[in-house]
Amino acid sequence: MHKLPRTMQTLKKRADTLRTLLRQAASEYQLNKAAEKLRDARIRVLRAKIGELPSVLLTAQQKRRIAKLSGQIESLRATTPREILTEFRQVLPKAHEDS
Repeated sequence: MHKLPRTMQTLKKRADTLRTLLRQAASEYQLNKAAEKLRDARIRVLRAKIGELPSVLLTAQQKRRIAKLSGQIESLRATTPREILTEFRQVLPKAHEDS
């Protein structure tokens, strides 16, 4: 029942794919699909983090953490693929400088 490592690995693959598509100047359709998949992967990671918390007798601290993670999930749901692409385009030139 340890889904977090697998979901984090999927998230990394999705981010790598989006970076590759940006470097290759892929079509807008491909970029939007990759950004949507990345957003979904980010949401799955947050859900997995919630799922790893013990479900019996939650402490106040755990309830606050769940509320915070749930807020982040809602924020990600409201994020458009265009916003994710903008985020990655801002970071991409820095990756070229490091190489």
